[in-house]
Order: sequence, then structure tokens, then C-alpha cells
Amino acid sequence: MKKILGLGLLLFSIQALACTGFLAGKDATADGSMMYARNEDLSGVNPKKFMVVEAKKYKKGEMFVNPDTGFKWPYPQKALKHTLVPDADPSYGVFGEAGINELGVSISATVSASANDEILKLDPYVEGGLTEPDVASLVLMQAKTARHAVEIIAEIVEKAGAGEGNVIVFADKNEMWYMEIYTGHQYVAVKVPTDVYAVVPNAFYLGSYDFNSKDVISSKDIQKLPESNGLAKTVEGKFHLALTYREEHGKYNYDRIAMGQNYFCPLLPVAHDGEMAYELFRKPDKKISVKDVMNFLRYRYEGTDYDVDTPENKGKIRAIGTDTNLEAHIFQIRENAPTVMWLAMGTVEHSVFVPYYEYITKTHKSYTADADSYNRDSMYWAMKGLHILAREDRIRYGLGVKTYWDKVENDFITKLKEEDEMINKKTGKARIEYANKLGLMKAEQVKKDADKMFDQLIYFKGNMTDMALQGKKKDAKFEYKK
Repeated sequence: MKKILGLGLLLFSIQALACTGFLAGKDATADGSMMYARNEDLSGVNPKKFMVVEAKKYKKGEMFVNPDTGFKWPYPQKALKHTLVPDADPSYGVFGEAGINELGVSISATVSASANDEILKLDPYVEGGLTEPDVASLVLMQAKTARHAVEIIAEIVEKAGAGEGNVIVFADKNEMWYMEIYTGHQYVAVKVPTDVYAVVPNAFYLGSYDFNSKDVISSKDIQKLPESNGLAKTVEGKFHLALTYREEHGKYNYDRIAMGQNYFCPLLPVAHDGEMAYELFRKPDKKISVKDVMNFLRYRYEGTDYDVDTPENKGKIRAIGTDTNLEAHIFQIRENAPTVMWLAMGTVEHSVFVPYYEYITKTHKSYTADADSYNRDSMYWAMKGLHILAREDRIRYGLGVKTYWDKVENDFITKLKEEDEMINKKTGKARIEYANKLGLMKAEQVKKDADKMFDQLIYFKGNMTDMALQGKKKDAKFEYKK
């Protein structure tokens, strides 16, 4: 995530580059679903909401406008219903981040990344161009397929320019696309192979491609621009996108891609090396489950030499599961069941993933409660507050919270099979009502659980001094009842 500070100041950010993405094709997963996910990260406090945007008609010439950058683009005459996870404060734009529309097209936008200075001199980022806060909304209100979603963004970048570099993932029921926007007008998108996974820190990783392939969509000068100016880089004689376009590959990123790839491929580990090209798409050692993805998004390199919570590593290594996380989402796209978006509000380390069917037309009141400042009624603040307490002592306080949510998630995963059978029997209004009922019920459950654990932790911490004086040592534990 990249949040822009002030109109037109496209290169000055509160947290320049902060997100981690993941994806897996259907032949790389345990249940045959396509999955993709992302941690939305940003330093400081940045409350989020989860909402349904209703279908709407627009008059010809009405414009979508970013209030911060001044970016403008025409609305479609008929905007589709879709979900979003926007900022509570829209002053810098929507920052919708993730969602799915009524045609089953979904998006995660974006993982921020930057091109190197040499290539940017040739094609700089455009003031008033497309930036992260605009992407999800513009795609979901009109995309009919994942490929169409890519084409929408490609057209905008070609005509209005990009205000920053970004990585975006799109999917529909049949395929998934991965897109890198490098400079003001250069981009490449590829159809994701079915048998691979990818870990995506804040850098570009696409390698060598045939730009004439039907599975590749690219700007027309993607290779010509660097080659004609002596900036093209090659691997084994082939033009290489990432090495040509990305900025210096620093520790902030190569630690994450190395640890991420080694998480899913421990039998073929890769080194931590800023000079490596790193293959973006790899085959996992074993099939990946949705629970694996949940745990990966929380990964702080526990049990390795890179554990970020050890004294020697504290503050020196960028974890995947970071304290700056605002929300995390996973899209699980199945052939014989509706797409599910799993959403964990607040900081994912001590939050819980809740499943929502693509058909929902409403979200729980806690997702849309006023959240500009601390509000106990807000789901974001409930989960963020719980994390702030739990992280003070990740063993004595945090472990009990994580253990509790782990049981809740496992229960949700198990029940989803039965719920799939039920929703597949329903159509039309009945299907929507069932999806809404489940979503509201589960959100109500986790909101109450989060509030209860928060209160218990406050009480527990208040008694810590007395217990210490009595020579007692006790860890916080929470009982889960199905």
C-alpha cells in the first residue's frame, strides 16, 4: 500500500512500500481452488471498513475523481454491485483494496513497487495518473472477466498514465491474471499458470515473456523503450522485465520473497540475495490449503534464524505478518461452489479470517461503523485493540488469542463444506439471503469474541503485578465453545 501525502506529491508517502501478496493456481492447492491473498500494510493508524457498493447508473460524462491526486476517469453508464474494503477516511481516495463484483470478478489492489531512476527518466510517473486508491473501484464497477479487468487498467495507464508503480491480481471463475505497472505508461500482465504459487513483496518479479502470446497483455513499448536507450537487462539472452525495470532489490524485499518461497518450498530453499532475479512462479512442495495461506500471512519467521521477534533481529527484518497490517484478505475461487472472500480486520497476527460468499448484499454493522477515531463498535478497532494488547507479550498474552482464533478459523473451514451444499441448492433471492445470514452471524460472533478477549486481557494485565509479587506466572487462555 502506498498512501500519497497531498495533491500531486506522488513521490512522497507515509509508508512508501508496504504490502505482501500471494497467489496459487488451482493445481497447486489442496482443494483445487484458485487462491490469492494480500496483507494491506501501512504504518500508523489507518482504519478500514468493509462494505457493499450498490449497482448504479451514471450519466454520460460523469467522472470518477480522486480528491487527493486529481485523477479523473469516466464512470461506466451502468456500474455493477461490488464489495470493497475502503479506508474509513476517504480524503486520500477510496483505497478499496479488495472485493468481488456481481459477475464474479475479483481483485486485490495493490502491492506497491517502484521502477528504477534510469527508466523513470524515460517514462516518469504521471501527476494526476492512476494510483492505488482508484484501482479496485474502477475495475469492480465494470469488469466482466479477469482479462477485461486487465484491459480496463491497461487502457487507463495508456491514456491517463500511472502515478506510481503497482502489482495487481485479478480473477474470475476460470482464470487469474497478474499485472505489473512499471512506469508512467509501461505495464505487463500475464495469465497465471494453474500449477504454481507466488509470493509478492514490494518489487517487480516478472521475467522473460513472449509479448505476442494470448496469455500476455503488455504496453507496446515495454521492450523497445529500455532497449533503445541501453537499459535492457537479459537472462540467458532473453529480455528480463524485473531486472530491467525494478529499483535496487533491497533486503526489505528479498528477505520476504526468500522466506515466502522457502515456506512453501522447504525442500528447494533459495538464498537471501539482492542480486538474484528470483523466479516469481514456483511449484510448491505440497498442495497448499487455505489454512496454509492464513498462517503464511501471519508469518514472522518463527523457528528460523530470521525470527523477527528475537533480540538480534528486532527492527532489522521485515516480516510478512507485521504490526503495521490494516487488514488481510484471501480469495478462494472454487469450480463447484461460490467464491469466498476471507477477511481479517485489524492486524492479522491476532485477528481472525471470516468467510463471505460472493453473493452478499450487506455487511455487519461493525464493518461500517464510524472508525475515524477509536470506536469500540468498529470491527477494525476491535481487532486492532486486541492486537495492541496481545503483542506486548506474544507468549503470555498473544498465544492465547492466536490459539482461540485458530479454533474459530478451523471451525469456519469445516462448516464451509456444509454451507456450500446448502447455498448450491438455492437461487436468486434465497441464495442472497442465505449468504447474508451466514456473513452477519459470523461477524457478530467474532466481534463479541474479540470484545470479550480484549476485556479479559485488560483484567489479566491488571492482575499481573499482584501475581508477580506472589511468585506466580500465568499465561492468558481463552476457552472456545463451538
